[in-house]
Amino acid sequence: MTTELFNHRLLRGSGVIKRVNAIFIRVFQVCEYKRGGTMAARKELLQVILNTYDIPGVVLSEDVFSKVTAYEVNLASGCDESALRKYSKEIALHLGADSISVAKTTRDGVFCIEALNEGVDLVRIGDVFKSLEFIESDSCLTLALGKDDSGGSIVCDLKKMPHLLIGGDSCTGAAVFLDSIIMSVLRKSSPDEVRMILADLNSGGFSKYNGMPHIYCPAVTEINAAISALLYIYSELDRRIASLSSGAGDLPYLILIINEFSGLMIHAKPWLMEVVKAIGRKGRDARVHLVLATQSPERSVITELLKDCIPARIAFKVQDAEHSRILLDRTGAETLGDGNILYSPAYSAKPSKIRSAYVSSAEINRVVEFLTKNNNEPVFDETLMQFIEVGSKAQSPGSVYAYIKETLSGSGLADMTGFRSDDDDDFKDDADLKAKYEERKKDWDIDW
Repeated sequence: MTTELFNHRLLRGSGVIKRVNAIFIRVFQVCEYKRGGTMAARKELLQVILNTYDIPGVVLSEDVFSKVTAYEVNLASGCDESALRKYSKEIALHLGADSISVAKTTRDGVFCIEALNEGVDLVRIGDVFKSLEFIESDSCLTLALGKDDSGGSIVCDLKKMPHLLIGGDSCTGAAVFLDSIIMSVLRKSSPDEVRMILADLNSGGFSKYNGMPHIYCPAVTEINAAISALLYIYSELDRRIASLSSGAGDLPYLILIINEFSGLMIHAKPWLMEVVKAIGRKGRDARVHLVLATQSPERSVITELLKDCIPARIAFKVQDAEHSRILLDRTGAETLGDGNILYSPAYSAKPSKIRSAYVSSAEINRVVEFLTKNNNEPVFDETLMQFIEVGSKAQSPGSVYAYIKETLSGSGLADMTGFRSDDDDDFKDDADLKAKYEERKKDWDIDW
């Protein structure tokens, strides 16, 4: 059917019919261009798309990389990237991409559109493990993050971070990414070097690692048990620091990974943040590291105080620009495609865009089976097990701290009964924290 016929019907229609017909006209205009004569380059196709949707811009260049194709578009004066974002789904559809990302460039009025190339394979974690970046890293806490657009492998050292905050909507790859972190630790370290406490409060997916020599206790699935594990680490900080300082013992690194920690923030926030502050401040010296992940990047969960304690962050796709600002202090995460991440090292001025590493369930099962067959059974920490056993009997998550302190003699827990939560204003009485917040806020309107 021709666009002339649709134009005729458009003149006769009204209301919703007009809007629906207008959409059909635009789609047919692009499709007719694709079918006409010879198939044009995607650069020319993008220009036709812009013209069709009345976006006042000129496509300046097209650069094809291994994973993405990047276009530079010069928009008319007074027009910003919102014009491109408004039709981002339609542009992606006509370019044959699942999604596109829009970013500012250093030149006024010039914006970059990135579209994932067709037939792009997943970034396999095995490929990152084989890279020089991963092999030559001498840290037992080297994490395989993925690859950049040029195909280079990206790794990081959890020792230096020393904690990591991960956020993103459900079904965007965050859960698989936690598996990649765990597999990186298993690949790079021995049980004598690193022990892990795994807590999955969303799906209980970490139970597949039970029996691994690296774990410090069976996988945690309940909120009370996860809070108990945090309190155990809190009680051990000073002892571990003293032991390491005196040279009395070579303690293993201890990593606590919590998937979906929002429940903890909701039920135990007043004193839980004091625990996180202490771990954030003393963790590196105590060889203790936190990896916290959430599918709820809300201000009540990812507070300013939490971000100050854990400045290194990774963002998967989020719902909108506001959630991106909450997590990264800037927009950009709302434009990500599934599996892509924005990685912001501690106090980095600009996050890096990475295609995150993927590990399949079959690969995990093979690794778990191999390690369990070729190592002794894990030795659980008795004190940690006591904390979890006692804390699990508390009537509510908010009462775990008081119940453990009252019931478990020699717990070593400091008095935290006076602490309270100020929700979004948890930084208002801390001058240093407020200054950092104001400094980060300057970047809120700078797109990635």
